[in-house]
Amino acid sequence: MKLAFSPAGDGKKQPYVVDVPDNPRVESEILIGRAANCDIQIPQRFVSRRHCGIRVDTTTRSIQVHDFGSANGTFVNDQPVEGLCDVVDGDTLTIGPVSLTVQIVRPTAY
Repeated sequence: MKLAFSPAGDGKKQPYVVDVPDNPRVESEILIGRAANCDIQIPQRFVSRRHCGIRVDTTTRSIQVHDFGSANGTFVNDQPVEGLCDVVDGDTLTIGPVSLTVQIVRPTAY
């Protein structure tokens, strides 16, 4: 499975694309923030170094986001994230001032 995070309203910018291993024994977490060790780096002043995380459960094919206590918050469809929040294809994920459209690309069956 791949996750793509496209800048909302800006078709010119390339999406952030992350490959998620399809191994049910591995719990995948995608880190988002300004820090160099984040999977998705957003070099914006109002994005925390470690802003939020995306948890992917490949067994249930579910995706959840959680905020790491960032100063400017994380939102799903304009609702603040408190604890774990489900994310589905087409949702808008807002990280500080940056809005991203979530796209879930599932592998096609042969």
